[in-house]
Amino acid sequence: MSAEVACLTERSVGSARDLVAVSLRVAQLLGGTGRHAVFSDDGNTFLDVREDWRPPAVSAADRADLMGQAVALERLLAPIERGVLLARVMALLAHYRQDAMPPEVERALAVDWVEDLGEFPRWAVEEACRAWRRDPKRYRFRPLPGDLRQLCQQAVARPLEWRRRVNRLLATLAEPDGRLARPEESGPARALELQQRVARLVATKRRS
Repeated sequence: MSAEVACLTERSVGSARDLVAVSLRVAQLLGGTGRHAVFSDDGNTFLDVREDWRPPAVSAADRADLMGQAVALERLLAPIERGVLLARVMALLAHYRQDAMPPEVERALAVDWVEDLGEFPRWAVEEACRAWRRDPKRYRFRPLPGDLRQLCQQAVARPLEWRRRVNRLLATLAEPDGRLARPEESGPARALELQQRVARLVATKRRS
């Protein structure tokens, strides 16, 4: 396993700017093969430019680096804590005038914010709040949960696509005991399991 993998699996990642490949090999595996324009169903409206990617061939030698990348991505995408989320959102909303509300209504509103933004990492929520404050057209208006959710979705789009690609590649590799990887799992437990498996792979290589 490369030194870059060991470094990235040990440090804490905390923003979209930390989305880097743990090795040159992984960068090659995850890199796009081209781009294509996306239009509306009627073909008259340009919507976006999307990257093409086809799963390249991988071998057992790629497993450690891919698992290291999976660990980094799970950390990067770890959901924000409820208390931190509400504090960040309430700070943004405090910039706008609002009338006092009954406690039960405030609690219900808090539930809405958690339900709509709780799946996103802290850095994405912070970036969404920052983007709203600085937008020349929207900053004067109090945001709704859906407004920040859309910004969060944009922020995590690239890391999510990388995770999908890594999982796709890992799914083609069998573990040393013959089991296939389980890329459909995600979250802190998945990150911990992957990190433990990376450590076992490194120990095995050192003994050999």
